[in-house]
Amino acid sequence: MDRRAFLGVCTAGLAGCTVGSVRPPVAGFPTPENPDPVVQHGFPGTVCGDPPKPFVGIEAILEPAVGPSWEGRNVSERYHFGYEIGSGLSDDAFVIGVERGGAARRVSGTDAVFRVTGHLWQPPAVHGFASVQAGRSFGASASSGDAEVRNSGNLVLYDEANGSYWSQLLAKAICGPRAGERLAFLPSSVTTWAEWRAAHPDSDVLLPPS
Repeated sequence: MDRRAFLGVCTAGLAGCTVGSVRPPVAGFPTPENPDPVVQHGFPGTVCGDPPKPFVGIEAILEPAVGPSWEGRNVSERYHFGYEIGSGLSDDAFVIGVERGGAARRVSGTDAVFRVTGHLWQPPAVHGFASVQAGRSFGASASSGDAEVRNSGNLVLYDEANGSYWSQLLAKAICGPRAGERLAFLPSSVTTWAEWRAAHPDSDVLLPPS
C-alpha cells in the first residue's frame, strides 16, 4: 500500500469490503468466565457467563477494499444516512479517520454497527456507531483473533482466537484468558468527509460492498 493518509469512513451500515468478505458473528463458542473485577459494576453483571450471540446486526469486514472515493460506485441506500443523497459520499457524511506514518484512511459510519478486522496497516479493529457519532481504532497488541460481537448495548467483542470478551468502551479484555489486558489505541478523528478530505487530500477510503 502507498503511504497516503488512511481514512476509514463508516456510513449507514458498513463500509469497505467486497461481497463474500462480510459475515455475521458465529455462535457455538463456550462462555469465557474469569471476569475482571470491573464486570460487577456493569450491566448485565453476568456478561462473562453468557455465550456469544449468533447475530445482532453487526457484520465483520474480513477483506477491506479501499479507493480514493466512492465515485462511480452504485452504493446501496443502507450505507447512507437519511439526509445523504447520491451514490457517492456526501460532504457531511460522518467518518472515522486514521493516520499512521504519513498515510491516512477513512472509515464511514451509519446506524448499523460495523467492525473491520482487516489491515489498516495492521490494526485489527475499527468500530463505529453512527447514531452517536462515535468510533475507536485499536492497534494489534491485543485482540489478535477474530473478535465477535457479544452485546450491542455496550459493545463487547468475542475473540475467537482465545475465547476472551473485549469491551470497546474500556478498551480491555473483561473476561476469559486475557481478562485485564488493555488494547493499544490508535489516534483517530470523528469528523465529516469534507473536513477529512480537506486535511488529507491524498487519503483513501474504505469502500462499501459492491
